[in-house]
Amino acid sequence: MTGVTIKEALTTHGFEESRVVAGEAGLGNKVKTVTVAEVPDAMDWLGGGELVITTAYYIKDDPQALKNWVQGLVDHGAVALAIKPERFIGTIPDAIKQIGNELAFPIIELPVRVTWPVIIEGVMNLILDRASALVKRSEEIHRRLTKLVLDSKGMDKIAGTVCDIVNNPVIIEDRWFNLLTTSDTGGGGVNVLEYRLSHGYIKKLKELQRENKIRMDSDSSYVEVPLLIDGKEYKQYIFFITAKQELYGYFSVIGKNGVVTDKDFIAMEHGSTVIALEFLKRRASFEAEGRLKADLLRTLLEEGDEEEIKYKAVAQGFDFSGFLTTAIVRVYKQEENPNDVQNIDAFLARMIHHMVKQLDPKVFYIPRQDGVILFLHADKEINEKLFKGIRDISVNIAKALEQNLFGYKPIIGVGNFYEGIKGIRQSYSEALEAVNTAKKFPSYGQVVFFDEMGCYRLLSMVRDRAVLEAYCQDTIGKLVKFDRENQMNLLETLENFLISNGNQADVARKMFLHVNTVAYRLNKIKELLGADLSQAETRFNLYLALKILENTK
Repeated sequence: MTGVTIKEALTTHGFEESRVVAGEAGLGNKVKTVTVAEVPDAMDWLGGGELVITTAYYIKDDPQALKNWVQGLVDHGAVALAIKPERFIGTIPDAIKQIGNELAFPIIELPVRVTWPVIIEGVMNLILDRASALVKRSEEIHRRLTKLVLDSKGMDKIAGTVCDIVNNPVIIEDRWFNLLTTSDTGGGGVNVLEYRLSHGYIKKLKELQRENKIRMDSDSSYVEVPLLIDGKEYKQYIFFITAKQELYGYFSVIGKNGVVTDKDFIAMEHGSTVIALEFLKRRASFEAEGRLKADLLRTLLEEGDEEEIKYKAVAQGFDFSGFLTTAIVRVYKQEENPNDVQNIDAFLARMIHHMVKQLDPKVFYIPRQDGVILFLHADKEINEKLFKGIRDISVNIAKALEQNLFGYKPIIGVGNFYEGIKGIRQSYSEALEAVNTAKKFPSYGQVVFFDEMGCYRLLSMVRDRAVLEAYCQDTIGKLVKFDRENQMNLLETLENFLISNGNQADVARKMFLHVNTVAYRLNKIKELLGADLSQAETRFNLYLALKILENTK
């Protein structure tokens, strides 16, 4: 974004009597330097951004060669061509003008009296003056923004300051595009922020993120993702907020109020840097808080001195009077869909805390790298309404985490309510067992209450998975083989039969079958297994085997 435009370059000394004969649409092209080209292979020396000046002497008698030469300049990154035609070629050929008009490549006719040093000096002085001004402006912006961080003004103030500098809306989001803060310039017209922050558009950004179309690149600190609103396109620059090669979030600027200038880009670059500093400050605070709370948990679980536990709990605002239960929120990586997200950060941990506070204002949370531990209170009585509230909140937490943690599965285990320090340890142990069981038996679900685990509590105690698979094979192995070879769905029929407590008519309704078909399948099951389905113990063994099969497929 450095340099000056062709239009600005034409105001310098040496261009007083020049005129643009073609390519006026390219007068906004940026000039980085000026070069003289009087040899056939001049285009091979170009690096991009050159204003080329020439007399076209060496190809004065070959119009086609001149045309090819100009096309080569364009292909190699030149932004304009200034020709002194009068001395050798007389007039600029129409073929050259055609190239200029078609490619928005300005063709400038120079007077015979102008000399190359005058043109080079004039344009380069302008470029250097501009660069010097930008450096000075960069230092001012850097000092202004860095002071906000040092004075602990926070992200709101940083966003507002950058918004004032660039005169365009800015947005700061975490690495999952959850909004942290935003600032707008005000005024009428289309509300671009409302559209940009809408659920539908955030979903689109997350899809682009999943597809690696929004990702950090060593060649650029930002990506351009245009906003199309009511048929009008707005420029959008999404900067990566990084520190120590780790992505913390995104800093976006929307070109609502016109062209984004070099000065704006300087502010945006510095803005993303100081926002990264703010993220680091927040992370340090979050990790310090986590260490203190982890120390309290360790003291509690290791059955430390009760007075020490009470002292640490009071210091951190943990009220463990009355009945409490433990809920453990943990995320596990799904190996089939790996991603660069490594852990739950401060934003997600506090989001979970905020959601649970709706149910229990006194909830105490302990952030961990792989999740969050929550201690919830029962102020009045422990009843079904309380458990329903915990279940609903847990389901919402699981959904929120799934939307943000690509390639990770959240599981929430909940223990029973108990009183006192020993009771908290017991509840924690139960919640941990519920989480581990849900991980081991995925079909059980994502939200697991310890007192509802039933046979899964027994199954979770079996460490050797081969033992479970052998039990399953011995119990229903013949049905598995028969279904595989005949595609009769005997397993599904058996499962529905057991769930329906032996009601064949209910099975027929669920499976959209005739009752006689159900009866035939059940007889086939009895024949293959040699089992009496009317016996309670037989039904239990079969149901247990089906559950093991669900989790070993």
